[in-house]
Amino acid sequence: MTPSRIRRALRPLARVSLGDAFGDGCVRLSLFTALLAMACAAGSAPAARVLKAAAPNAPVASSGPCMTFKACSAACGTGAPCARLAEFYLYGWSGTKEDEARAIALYQRACEGRHVTSCDLLVDFTESGTEEHKAAEARLRAIAAEECPRGDAAACLALAELDFDRPLYRRACELGSIKACSKLTYKPVATDTDETRPWLVRTSQLQRKACEAGDAKECWSFGDKLRMMNSAMSGIPDPDGHAEELMSAPLSSAPMYLERAIALWNAECAAGWVRACVDAADALLDAKPKPRRDDALPFLRRACELEDKRACERLSH
Repeated sequence: MTPSRIRRALRPLARVSLGDAFGDGCVRLSLFTALLAMACAAGSAPAARVLKAAAPNAPVASSGPCMTFKACSAACGTGAPCARLAEFYLYGWSGTKEDEARAIALYQRACEGRHVTSCDLLVDFTESGTEEHKAAEARLRAIAAEECPRGDAAACLALAELDFDRPLYRRACELGSIKACSKLTYKPVATDTDETRPWLVRTSQLQRKACEAGDAKECWSFGDKLRMMNSAMSGIPDPDGHAEELMSAPLSSAPMYLERAIALWNAECAAGWVRACVDAADALLDAKPKPRRDDALPFLRRACELEDKRACERLSH
């Protein structure tokens, strides 16, 4: 690994304030690895290659979705980047003034780009029974009806939720919607005569796959399910491994998935994505069998530095 390669990999960080990038020990990776992760998140292909060589197993912030106000502003034409930008206005992150009207306008732009999740959120922003609500729901239905046959899992799930359509829940699950698979395992979507085991297995398989692809929330959820199952099975013989077959992973691997979630949140939080800081803090404070407050505090501090008012308020208590 030559000095010239390292300098080229870290070049995008010339545009990033290190004071903004790191917060009170939130990043548990080494400084060098964390800097590379930051540059990778900023779009540096050399950083991604050097990081892979230097720390092949280190989780890094995704280079896909934008994570900072500046990056999301630049990327917002239509679709998902606009939805991320909307969160900055909705919560007043990174010095952005809270502006719900602006956030809604951005969700509308994302919806126009056929981002079904944004269309769904717009329904929630309207009061049930009003003409505005009916119009938002009609737009969601129209877009989802076009996108579901094209293989959009979120679109199939949206239609399933609108009409409580079990076949559409199954279709969304088959297309990779973890939420749809999960709903097929319990009432009211599942009936007394339904076989839920295949959907339980499918849910676990999708969560593990999402975790391996870098989804911190699914890592945490999957690890916590393994932890609960391991606790419930303590002292109960399972010679045929039915529990592990159901969970699609060894029950003893729960800590590995939980720590991977924290490492992924670390990388994204360091890169400036406030949602990662907040989600990590929430998960750690709600951790079982007891809250992990000491681990949550660095994430709250980082979120507060990024001007999440709720995080700052929680730190003051």
